[in-house]
Amino acid sequence: MRRQILAVMDSEESYAIRFMEHVNRKKTTPFEVHAFTDKEKLREYAANHRVEILLISEHDLEEGCSYPAGQIVVLSDRSDQGGLYPNVCKYQASSAVMREVMEVYGRQAEDSESTAGAVIKPPMKIIGIFSPVGRCGKTAFALSLGQCLAKSKAALYFNFETDSGLRPLLRGTWDRDISDLIYYMRRGDRSLAVRLLPLIRELGSLGIVPPCPSPAELYGVETEEWHRLFESLRRDSSYEALILDLGELPLFNPEILDECDLIYMPVKNDETARAKISQFEEELRYRDLDLHPRTRYLQIPQVKLPASQGRWLERLAYGPVGHYAEGCISRDGL
Repeated sequence: MRRQILAVMDSEESYAIRFMEHVNRKKTTPFEVHAFTDKEKLREYAANHRVEILLISEHDLEEGCSYPAGQIVVLSDRSDQGGLYPNVCKYQASSAVMREVMEVYGRQAEDSESTAGAVIKPPMKIIGIFSPVGRCGKTAFALSLGQCLAKSKAALYFNFETDSGLRPLLRGTWDRDISDLIYYMRRGDRSLAVRLLPLIRELGSLGIVPPCPSPAELYGVETEEWHRLFESLRRDSSYEALILDLGELPLFNPEILDECDLIYMPVKNDETARAKISQFEEELRYRDLDLHPRTRYLQIPQVKLPASQGRWLERLAYGPVGHYAEGCISRDGL
């Protein structure tokens, strides 16, 4: 897989190397990071490779000197210093630096006709996890599946439940979420895959888009708008797997399931659960949606919470639900 190039130039070698290793290990951006501590080495590399973004320390920036990159962002000792190029604060977590860089890159993409070009990668698979049956282990399975997939490929998780509970579970303090993406979708932004990047948080190597704080944000989003988002991700992002943790009807239209290459439907073995599945299948027939060939009915192992619940979401992939998800990945060729 070929990704676009982000070069980081910093004479502080330990910083440049740590930053490169962190971003490349996470696989949550469409960029491959290369670290440089010598400007001549950078110029030699850029002579033979297109550098889409150059992230350069303010102490290595030379006034009046041209740099071979599509976008230049300055690593400064503190943010909002002004100057010829946009800047981000150097002394924060690498993931926070990348979110700010992606914010800058997204603004540039909005002003141009298109981004630098589609990312060459295997086709992205969209995996929907949905069930009309409650308390069936759906989200635990979706997060386990995403983390297991993220061990070997770039994977991204969306949660479309009305009350997901992810903010307290992830101890999240994010100030941006999927509602920001809906804003860009509704105004017809052409670079949705780029606009998405600053929103993403991480659960291990799995990218997570923070869910809406209010379910009202999801009402009224047309199926065609989600289709444009998914097509943008297929075309422009580096993600190879997109996991959709879908909420209840009628908030989420069943046509969204038709976007999925594979659908996992956790169920229970009781009369009420069977009745709900039967009614949902009747709804699909009414809408003339034939999802049966792509649907896998699952009975998820019971999730046993540890005595200490701190970071238990990260440990899901290593317990019974994670082992079950690994079996699904192997069986379904994911």
